[in-house]
Amino acid sequence: MSGPQVYFGLPPSELFTFPPSSQPQALPPPIKERTFRAPFGISPWLFNLAMRPWVPALFALTYILTVFALNAVNRKRNHKPWWIARQPFFKPFVILHNVSLAIYSFATFIAMYRALRHTWPGFDNPNGLAGVADSLCKIHGPRGLGDAATYNTTINIWESKNALIHMTPNGTPDHTDVGRLWNEGLAFWGWIFYLSKFYEVLDTFIIVAKGKRSATLQTYHHAGAMLCMWAGMRYMSPPIWMFVFINSFIHALMVSSYSLVLWERLANILKVHVLHSRSRQRQGSQVDQAWSHDPSDRPVRFRCKLRRDPPLRAVRYPDRDTLQGSCHCFFRGC
Repeated sequence: MSGPQVYFGLPPSELFTFPPSSQPQALPPPIKERTFRAPFGISPWLFNLAMRPWVPALFALTYILTVFALNAVNRKRNHKPWWIARQPFFKPFVILHNVSLAIYSFATFIAMYRALRHTWPGFDNPNGLAGVADSLCKIHGPRGLGDAATYNTTINIWESKNALIHMTPNGTPDHTDVGRLWNEGLAFWGWIFYLSKFYEVLDTFIIVAKGKRSATLQTYHHAGAMLCMWAGMRYMSPPIWMFVFINSFIHALMVSSYSLVLWERLANILKVHVLHSRSRQRQGSQVDQAWSHDPSDRPVRFRCKLRRDPPLRAVRYPDRDTLQGSCHCFFRGC
């Protein structure tokens, strides 16, 4: 007798209705767990507020219109950098922004890698490919083929094929169940990753502040990313783990490389400023001093004071009958 098999087919037609059903509600991560899969608690009220459809829709629309308007302003200004982009703190701020995003993206990638490791049954599991599909496509409930908690859209309840698996008094899967992606970190890190898409639009405003044009592709990417993350997290769509896992890794690499380039440029600029400051300090300081001796070998000290206008030259003392030696000044004037 053959074991469980994997079959391919089209999704049910009721999934394509618009507007989509409001059920089930997205399940918040545990509040008091304090583990790497949920480092701190997220208020269920705040979690669900961010999941309302008007939040990403209004933000994305405002973002797109603002970028179009700022691109038009930059064209009229002949793409000159804004005042803020010419300030000394601008480049350090951009570096800090990119380094922070790189660290966060890398942490998200590690968290999702951990979640996958705790979920992945291995190709050598007793159920073969069916066990792999079950672990990645059913993200609620405890680990094991047939133990997943799924939402029945016909009678609008959460249920499990395993009679030993029970729901909470509220009728939702237990957040203490382990072995599937949602409780292993996707609920927490996926929601934070969704919020990070709102912050990442700052990349566009940095480009615009430099007087450059924000490309349509970049605008589409930022607006589309926040909408896709919202849809995936709001409806707890299993494929959303791929977006979080792969996109966080790519962001970590891209932002890290960009930060290193910026840091190298900033270091070169600082080096030039330091050398220039030292040169000005030498030019603005008082004198070169010269020593000479009279015939009785009694030391006599001469000071040369700086005058900025005359060109660079060396001056010799004319009275050689009385003094021996010379005063050499290597600054502008002596």
